[in-house]
Amino acid sequence: MKLSNFVKLALPSAVLALGLISTPASAATTASTSMQVSAQVQTSCSVSATSLTFSAYTGTVLQATSSITVSCNTNDTVTIGLSKGQGDLASANNPRVMTGTSPMGDYLNYSLYSDNAYSIPWTDLSGTNYVTATVDGEAPSPLPVYGRIAGGQNSPADTYTDSITVTVSY
Repeated sequence: MKLSNFVKLALPSAVLALGLISTPASAATTASTSMQVSAQVQTSCSVSATSLTFSAYTGTVLQATSSITVSCNTNDTVTIGLSKGQGDLASANNPRVMTGTSPMGDYLNYSLYSDNAYSIPWTDLSGTNYVTATVDGEAPSPLPVYGRIAGGQNSPADTYTDSITVTVSY
């Protein structure tokens, strides 16, 4: 047998044996099901605030503005409350109290409002005048805080401070 005849006869058998040439298979039996896919997006919010800094108090009414910025990952309605602060005599419904650095316990009353007419005191979440806002899930939502120091207070010369906790409920 010539080598070329051998190759012609042996090569198809070798290819078939290696599985390189497929033969038609009978129809396969199959089974299928569906798979549910789900995810839950939980609302997540963050809050920041700028300082409320009054100019020098000389006994006349002072007003100042700061802002609170709320950012959430979804469209949501949030409520924002402001604590009474750290002054012992403070009230969440106003006045709040800045205390001096003197050990004498000097203080300076001030109030925080949610409107520029200074008529709606901004309370904590347990009060009735917390602020409700809708955040859009894309851009931060800044909210103004209006501060006022009433005139006629006889506080000695000193530096007065307070710290307010901003609480966002969502």
